Amino acid sequence: MSENGIEVNIIKRITQLPSVFMIRHYSGQIVKIATDINSFTDCTRYVSRSGATFNGCLSYDTIMLKEVRGIYYTPGKPLTEIYNRRKVTRDIDEMKSIIEDVIKRLQIGDERLLIWFSNYTIRVYDKFKKGQLFSFNILTSHGNLTIYEIPTPKDLSIMKFSEVDQVTVYNHTLKFDNKVLLSEPYSSPGLAYIIYVDKTTEADADSPDHGSMKLLLSGGRYYLMVHPHPFNKVD
Repeated sequence: MSENGIEVNIIKRITQLPSVFMIRHYSGQIVKIATDINSFTDCTRYVSRSGATFNGCLSYDTIMLKEVRGIYYTPGKPLTEIYNRRKVTRDIDEMKSIIEDVIKRLQIGDERLLIWFSNYTIRVYDKFKKGQLFSFNILTSHGNLTIYEIPTPKDLSIMKFSEVDQVTVYNHTLKFDNKVLLSEPYSSPGLAYIIYVDKTTEADADSPDHGSMKLLLSGGRYYLMVHPHPFNKVD
């Protein structure tokens, strides 16, 4: 019997698009997205070849530190932030010891914490929530550019939209026969755009690698366009 478990998908309805979430592209790549660009922490792990430059995240469960990945909703200011113009350390294991000392000095009791760190900075959050991994139904794909229908974003009041009739995503160009509203949230790795279509709109998608196609977007709806970071110069 396998002790590693298996991955399962749980289907549920959501009425609002959360501030922070992840989406699994059909290629298997996971793209992290935040519509509130002032309230998220990207926990991508980076370590240079020499090991002297790094950044990442740790969680603290009141007992021990554990490395975590993904993207987190972190509203408000950190519980504490330490910054140094020079590198605090060039050793990632020493950095973990420094973070342990910072937590001890905070005397936070039984609070759970999220810690983002780099060579220069340590940020400790006591208010955080990990972004969920979503798998929306695909409306259509044009090469690696994928379009999903999504619920109304929770952060409409703070999102910046521009009125456009054309958008370019890497080497894909979409031309709309009506003006649409376009917003660019934080996304990594790759690009993501949220569009609102006021009335039924036809779009022409064109790419030197994937040819041309037409798609129809229903009025009064929001759509998410996602393109993971290309593996090749054009994708």
